[in-house]
Amino acid sequence: MPTRVEFWVNCSPGETRVARLEDERLQSLWIERSASQGNSDELVGSIFKGRVNRVLPALQAAFVDAGLTRSAFLHADDLVPLENQASADIAAQLRPGDDIIVQVIKPPSGDKGARLTTDLSLPGSYVVYRPYRAGIGVSTRIVDEAERERLRQLLHAVWPADLGGGAIVRTAAAGVDRDAMLADLLRLQCLWEPLRVAALAAQPGTCLHRDESLLARLLRDAPKPLPSRVVIDSAAECTRLREQLAQQPHFAALDISLYADARPIFDCHRIEADINEALQRRVPLPSGGNIIITPTEAMFTIDVNSGSSVGRGERTALALATNLEAAGVVAQQLRLRGLAGLIVIDFIDMPSGADRQTVLSALHAATANDRDVTHISPFSPLGLVELARRRVHPSLEQTLCEACPTCNGNAVNRSPETLCREIFREILRRGQQSGTVPLTIIATPAVVTRLQNEDAGWVQALQTQLQVPLRLQAEVNGDLDAYEIRSG
Repeated sequence: MPTRVEFWVNCSPGETRVARLEDERLQSLWIERSASQGNSDELVGSIFKGRVNRVLPALQAAFVDAGLTRSAFLHADDLVPLENQASADIAAQLRPGDDIIVQVIKPPSGDKGARLTTDLSLPGSYVVYRPYRAGIGVSTRIVDEAERERLRQLLHAVWPADLGGGAIVRTAAAGVDRDAMLADLLRLQCLWEPLRVAALAAQPGTCLHRDESLLARLLRDAPKPLPSRVVIDSAAECTRLREQLAQQPHFAALDISLYADARPIFDCHRIEADINEALQRRVPLPSGGNIIITPTEAMFTIDVNSGSSVGRGERTALALATNLEAAGVVAQQLRLRGLAGLIVIDFIDMPSGADRQTVLSALHAATANDRDVTHISPFSPLGLVELARRRVHPSLEQTLCEACPTCNGNAVNRSPETLCREIFREILRRGQQSGTVPLTIIATPAVVTRLQNEDAGWVQALQTQLQVPLRLQAEVNGDLDAYEIRSG
């Protein structure tokens, strides 16, 4: 039976959350916050006119002022060589004060600025247009050689004569016809031309292009199987998405529904509960075992335990069954938590080489359709499996949490921004039921300070929308995650 994929979308003040469900189980979560541009996914793909601040030949890198909160990083590997410039030395191509057009490929993380490239790319549904790179490539995920050649020839045939650069044919293009390919390419040309012209007159620090909205990007870039349904709890966003997709025939069958139930949308299918569990170290397995996910400075470690299932059945069979369960749960947690970099899994010991291969095959199958490609190494002599995932976006924990200020960073708490977004969602729920009775928000000083400053506009908008007065009260207590909303 084919997998049923749906997107469930929660829109609240300053935040959009998109949950991808497969057979009614949460698999992935994306969060975009409009008030935190420097740390959100919306920054990736944005194109700026920047100015080179410093060039560091020893690191083969440069720091660029692109109008962001801190200087961004450009490595020589991400620099398209200047015309007639044979040297790969970054100092031969860039000097302090040079103006360049750059694109964000990694958002800021911790004390590091965004990472940039001058190899610009504009993604469409079937093609990624690269204005500064000649040639046509085809996604390596399209393995059929005849289809690869057909797509290559098709793109050559529809390429506009006045369009320079090159392109990469995306995996989703498999099987598309000439009209669909041409329409996608022309749309990208219409994006690039005004951007190119604007860049000539723009001042350094100017944003020249932002990618589409979070939901539109996710649908455009969604791995197969494509979603059959999108459920949104915002009438405005529902209408906007229908208008955006009306001109794209491959989304004609997509069911876009407005969620109208009084219950919060993420209470359905345990979405909110699964998000909260994804911030915990311990994840239960169906049979009674568990996995424990621990972050370190260099990697994530995942320990598989049989837990309460110990003693049930023969030991070898139990180890295999638990490890197979763990392989599926690990893959789901990698996606949901957005874990990247080096990940080491300590499965329950299995002496049998055949059993190890069975577990390894299950892990490959469970990660095969991930948006972020996962490289999996065989079992090591010590029985460990190493995974490597490309770090593109902040993890769920980095997005929602911050280091605990009272325990030297040995634990994490939900950040004031995250707590404010939770408070806004709760106010929307309570405000619709309380009439005009005032609501008092009691929270930590850090949360109240944010509500009075960065999020003051959202607080005022909620008061206007619900016609409910909102009062703020700061209280110091031992729980930094705690808040309360009282009526009256």
